[in-house]
Amino acid sequence: MVTEQPLTADEIGASLRMHPDTVRRLTLAGKLPGVKVGGRFLYFRSQVETWLKDQAAQNVSVSPKASTSTAARTRRPGKRILCSEDDELESALGRTIKPKRVTSRSSKPPPSSLKLVQ
Repeated sequence: MVTEQPLTADEIGASLRMHPDTVRRLTLAGKLPGVKVGGRFLYFRSQVETWLKDQAAQNVSVSPKASTSTAARTRRPGKRILCSEDDELESALGRTIKPKRVTSRSSKPPPSSLKLVQ
């Protein structure tokens, strides 16, 4: 009978490229399969691999402090447009772009060391 040796949070963290504290927090949150025995967190590689495959299949981002907002759960990749000039961007968007109005944040006059050139 072959039994699997349990791994520590440090070992799982190294294989998942996560900090061991993150591994522990995910375990405490019930997001990562593992058990706490005598103050130590222990994991079985086969369970963690199964969990990881399930996460990849669901395309889920795992965080110990995961947001529960609808926007965070329904993120979809957006289209990206790379343009070097405004006219290319206008063409891609099919509309004209209004220039942003620049307003001064300060009503103070410029420092005396700066001279305005007219």
